[in-house]
Amino acid sequence: MDIGFVVAGLIKSGLRSIAASIPVAASISQAWNEYESHLQSKRIEQFFQLLQPEIARVKERIKLVEDHVRQSGEAPSLIEQTIDKIRKENSERKRQTFAHLLANSVAAGPALQQDDKLTFIDTLDTLTSQEISLLLIFQPDLRIRVNEIIKNSIFDDILYEERLGKLVVSLKKLESRGLISETIGPGDISVMSVTYDREGWEEKFEKKYFELLPHGQVFYQMILGEGI
Repeated sequence: MDIGFVVAGLIKSGLRSIAASIPVAASISQAWNEYESHLQSKRIEQFFQLLQPEIARVKERIKLVEDHVRQSGEAPSLIEQTIDKIRKENSERKRQTFAHLLANSVAAGPALQQDDKLTFIDTLDTLTSQEISLLLIFQPDLRIRVNEIIKNSIFDDILYEERLGKLVVSLKKLESRGLISETIGPGDISVMSVTYDREGWEEKFEKKYFELLPHGQVFYQMILGEGI
């Protein structure tokens, strides 16, 4: 039994029960019914429209790994995992990125393990559109200082302290997924050797450096480039 259908049924039943005793909650129940019956289906239909040109983009590469695609059985798993993510994804940009990633994953064939492909799908699901834009700033073998990142236009619409606070969260999330890592800056002996005991958290964090990790480089190519 698909646990997703069970959960959806419980949500519908629960909202219906609340709406019966609190009439104003009927709008919430109606919004869920619309989401479940129409919006998710529409997103899936649109996703396959997005996927078609992506498959066309990598068709020559897929021909080279056609035996692997047929025999490994990984393609259905990748499709199923991707569909589960995009049907709940509000961002059209991210749904497009999922289509790009799925096409590159199939075209990669045995060059990339299935577990890594599934991990990339899960990683993309956890990132916001802004965090994907943040990842674009990083390049292989380039160490970037936080006070340079903070000047990027993706953070221009909020006050500086709030901007820096959001950046801390985003950088730590990218780091927790193994995409980037804190590193030493030019002239520094080690990350731990640089201390700013009398400075506040803002000043300390502004002086940190981050760089793209090998895992992050592959992820970058899979979601934004031509894959591997």
